[in-house]
Amino acid sequence: MSKASCSNAYYFLTISILPQKEGLDVVNIIRKISDLLVDCPSATKIIHKFKISAEARMIAMVEVSDIAGLERILLSIWKLGPVEIDSQPIILYETFAKNMKIANDLCKPSSCSLAKEGIYWLEFNIEYHGRTFDEFLEIWKKEAETVLTRRSKGEASLELFKCLAQRKVHVMFNTTDPAQLDLLSFQLPIMVENGVNIRVKSKGVQYLDDYVQSMRSVKL
Repeated sequence: MSKASCSNAYYFLTISILPQKEGLDVVNIIRKISDLLVDCPSATKIIHKFKISAEARMIAMVEVSDIAGLERILLSIWKLGPVEIDSQPIILYETFAKNMKIANDLCKPSSCSLAKEGIYWLEFNIEYHGRTFDEFLEIWKKEAETVLTRRSKGEASLELFKCLAQRKVHVMFNTTDPAQLDLLSFQLPIMVENGVNIRVKSKGVQYLDDYVQSMRSVKL
């Protein structure tokens, strides 16, 4: 799905199905959530929606032109029952890169799409203890240039989103070889030069619609 102008707001949603004393039909709840997480004309556009592998959790990146439209979607999801939703405002990483004065040709939206197999969600929490703020910004600028250059050359398939007013970045990374991703994480400038201040969480994910489709033929 295409990314529209930066005048719209963006949100990173984490949707969790809460455990109950009695068993739940988790697959059915996930299916209903997937059905509700759809584009709403003139209000919301679902950029991506994923299920976290081996967990009763989903994530979605949503472009919002009318917050009431998003609220209506979330109200419908809450009505399903034991569901918890966390909402983080985000900006496109390309917008952040422009603000960091990175070359315009690197700040274009990604022209590649994430393949269905081998998708990983990385959450980077970035601090800079022992560094001046200017030193920290220089490292982050070098990091952004490195990542976006690799993407522009077709050396990496990924999409990035920065949490608004936070030093936190969500990365959706495509690879058929997890070892490649592990190696790359140690080579990034921000890890080499500021690794002691970086906390990374990683999860395997799959497209939500594909998960729902795959479960239709499974007898539980």
